[in-house]
Amino acid sequence: MSNVEGEEVMFSGENVTLRKSFTNSSALAFARYNQLLFHLEITFQNGTVYRYKGVDPVTVNEFFKAESAGRFFQANILKGHLCERLK
Repeated sequence: MSNVEGEEVMFSGENVTLRKSFTNSSALAFARYNQLLFHLEITFQNGTVYRYKGVDPVTVNEFFKAESAGRFFQANILKGHLCERLK
């Protein structure tokens, strides 16, 4: 997965995690993606955190590059993946 603005690759043990801050979104604050488990954790501006399971790397790459992350999230991630509230 290529780096895009606001994205950094973090190494934690054997897991590779991609992180992205959403500076221009009124709903999304931050995302973290575990490439080994295909888990996408999203922190919303109100502080809630959800984990979306089974999100493929291509979808995450498109999400991180989307002109509107909120619209992409609504259309491609929200209803298509199992999720759990973490916080």
